[in-house]
Amino acid sequence: MLKGGTYSLRVAAAALLLWSALGGACSCTLAERYDDTLKLRLTFDPVLYSASKAEGLGEYPEGVDFGVDVWDYPSGGELGEASAFLSRERVSCISGEWTTVPSVNWPSGKRQLAVLAHSPFGWADRISLSSGVEFRNVDTYSDQTDLLYMELSEGLDKSQGGTVSVPFRHALCYVDFAIRSNASASESVNVQQVSLASLRCSGSFSSLPEASWTVGGPFREVLFYNGLTPVGQENTRLPGGRWTIPQGVNSVVRARIQYVGSNGVIHLLNLESDPLVKTLEAGRHYTVVLSFNPDGESLILDDTVISSNPFYE
Repeated sequence: MLKGGTYSLRVAAAALLLWSALGGACSCTLAERYDDTLKLRLTFDPVLYSASKAEGLGEYPEGVDFGVDVWDYPSGGELGEASAFLSRERVSCISGEWTTVPSVNWPSGKRQLAVLAHSPFGWADRISLSSGVEFRNVDTYSDQTDLLYMELSEGLDKSQGGTVSVPFRHALCYVDFAIRSNASASESVNVQQVSLASLRCSGSFSSLPEASWTVGGPFREVLFYNGLTPVGQENTRLPGGRWTIPQGVNSVVRARIQYVGSNGVIHLLNLESDPLVKTLEAGRHYTVVLSFNPDGESLILDDTVISSNPFYE
């Protein structure tokens, strides 16, 4: 019995070692993971990455919690050796410091971290080292959430300080409109509606191996502005705009314009421009510039102004 029991224990121990080696669990012990006498809290510093290098990094919006996934692995080791350290953890700003609740300490100085992050917290459908941050079945027609992701950051250790920089990028782009009029001082022009006649609003996103969208769903007319804004001979940016899935666009612009002639007669005009042909890229802010010509009662597509960090413009 003793001999047979010893053999069984040996087999069980060998099986456990093999399971750990294959990645079934972290192969390090708690002592190996936290063997330092120096306890260093793990904190985060979220910023907004600009698509324009000249604009650098912007401020992350206040009051928006984000999520982190963290893996740890031996210093000098490969990412393939990584084990889960934090999974789908909410990060909140508490007394001016971005941290998990409860907070956690860095692992041993003999181990390093890899980090992925998404914002707002809970909006990512899946996070992994193979496909990165995934936003699945996004519908910008009905939901205008600004989806943010962080590119994979790896090789981080506590010698660099206790705070991990989290440079977020916009997964979507932002589109709005500006318009001017060639009307005389005795005439008046008000814009009531502006839309793109053909745009896709559904898709799925993954950040690895490189950030990309799979766009699907039907083409739809999308209303970008609905109100009453007076316009003159200078460009007037219409209030509002829309988060839009990056894609190739080939669509006419439709506008409903109230034009009052010098004789006081009110004209309600439903106009179309030539097609807007543009490839929309993630993280960009596109302002489509239109002009209204009352003589020919025409809507002219003038220009598309591109900038970045749309959250702050």
